[in-house]
Amino acid sequence: SAGTRVAQLLELSEVISIIADSSSSSSDSGGRSSRHVILGGDLNCKPDTLEVDLLRLRLPYLSDAWESAAHKQQQGREGSDLEGYTCHAPGNTFQPRRQVKERIDYIWTNMSCSQAEVTLQMSPAGYSYSDHFAVRA
Repeated sequence: SAGTRVAQLLELSEVISIIADSSSSSSDSGGRSSRHVILGGDLNCKPDTLEVDLLRLRLPYLSDAWESAAHKQQQGREGSDLEGYTCHAPGNTFQPRRQVKERIDYIWTNMSCSQAEVTLQMSPAGYSYSDHFAVRA
């Protein structure tokens, strides 16, 4: 449920904040962490949800790699990866009936991201590796 995801993301953002700020020597003059921080995985929430807004608010030094890079590099391209769909994506051989196409798998980072893509879509045998496609940035 959304309430469970909010609670999980509150705890996750606290852990990331502690790790990113665990050493006073790892902060720049603006108080931001100079450590490289990468958060990746299935967050089970779409980009326009309260859960993602919560991450943006609690971890303002992180940005969504897809939003930072993918839309720039894919302008004018056609295909299912244009929207970054990772769950119930067109072409995925796992097709659950209750899910809709959505982007719920992420990479968030405080580093500059020049490229992001949906990857690991098909195995050599012609089947999807998972019900979710992977994101690479």
